[in-house]
Amino acid sequence: MSEVVENKETGKELVKLKLSAKFFLVLYFCWRKWFSPRELRARTVHLGRATTEKFPPNEIRNQKYNVITFLPLVLFEQFRFFLNLYFLLMALSQFIPDIRIGYPYTYWGPLSFV
Repeated sequence: MSEVVENKETGKELVKLKLSAKFFLVLYFCWRKWFSPRELRARTVHLGRATTEKFPPNEIRNQKYNVITFLPLVLFEQFRFFLNLYFLLMALSQFIPDIRIGYPYTYWGPLSFV
């Protein structure tokens, strides 16, 4: 699959990869399947009959959160920014008695507004 070749100008050894024709054939078929224009076909709807074909549901969901993911995603969105994460780490450091400076509410108060 690979071949070691020496560069004539620099004298350094280079590794040259040889990819098989089968790899490119698979890549070509995948490319055609994913990026080829899709053919649209007519759809006949008979009222009162069940369809045998499966279609995607006709609903739009544009909500960002649900009940379970609200708190983790909101915290992730807030602490993704460097300064918010920095102030969280500073507030957490106040639990260590040797490096405590001031009262804990002076650290946790502003952080609670974030």
